[in-house]
Amino acid sequence: MEEGKLTGNEAKEFRRVARELSGKNWKNAGTKGLWIKLPIAQVNLVQAAVDEGFWYHHAEPEYLMLAYWLPKTKQVLPSYATNRGHIGAFVMNDKREVFVVKENRGMFKRMGLWKFPTGFAEEIDSEFLEILALRHRHEQFHGKSNLVFVCMMRPLSFVIQWQDSELEEAKVVSY
Repeated sequence: MEEGKLTGNEAKEFRRVARELSGKNWKNAGTKGLWIKLPIAQVNLVQAAVDEGFWYHHAEPEYLMLAYWLPKTKQVLPSYATNRGHIGAFVMNDKREVFVVKENRGMFKRMGLWKFPTGFAEEIDSEFLEILALRHRHEQFHGKSNLVFVCMMRPLSFVIQWQDSELEEAKVVSY
């Protein structure tokens, strides 16, 4: 038998359990929604679960999530996470000098623009001061919404933790 494949008896038992999950016991207990998180190695169980009324909710590289709505009402299970978030850092010292970078890839590299650093705040040795702006755009990266927080930061130093894969150049400019 191939690894991860069910024998006839195992498939029958999985169907029985899936049927039981979708049955009266859960409904009587007031449960409305059921979830099955299948590791990718057990994807062969999907058909048995779908045959019992489960549907695809979402998938990640290591698993597939199935859902089942018990009541005969509109299904209101939460949708899968739809947001990504990152930070744009406006890093300015007491001399009104600002930290800017040129990216090593992507749209901004092609345009040759200097810009505020974006990504992870811990890459800049700095102190958070305040949120300057928030941008929310729908249907961006892989269909997920994108949240960008532009934050005012005070540098604790201008020692750059260099990332060759990210940065082409970095400097401090007078504002």
